[in-house]
Amino acid sequence: MSTSAIAAALGAYTLFIIVLLILLVVAYWKMFTKAGIAGWKSLIPLYNVYIAFKIAWKDQTAFWVWLAANVVYGLFRDHEDGVSGVITIAAGILALVWWMRFCIRQAKSYGKGAGTGIAAFFLPNILTLYYGFASSCTYAGPQD
Repeated sequence: MSTSAIAAALGAYTLFIIVLLILLVVAYWKMFTKAGIAGWKSLIPLYNVYIAFKIAWKDQTAFWVWLAANVVYGLFRDHEDGVSGVITIAAGILALVWWMRFCIRQAKSYGKGAGTGIAAFFLPNILTLYYGFASSCTYAGPQD
């Protein structure tokens, strides 16, 4: 394969990724505006996740549990033996379970079922585009 063909393939791939990222930013913005939240809040890292949890849950404890589990996992992930290993595994499992619960609640808050939430867990970018751009996805409020 020639150098110019590799460069062209890399250029096309880079362009695809840039377009996809722009579409995801716009979709996330639209998801926030559908929920009555200012779209610019979707652009701030970590704060956007807090707001997304707020959109899906009435109680904000869920966000703090998820965040704490991720922080603990990050602190102990290099320790594989003893109590540290158990803490790492437990925190990782808790973070995944909480994220799955978030995905299901988010789907329900946009008028979709648990199956859509499970799909969002495994295919988050596709479902972000769906929630943002599909006219059938309207915000129904937190489903507690």
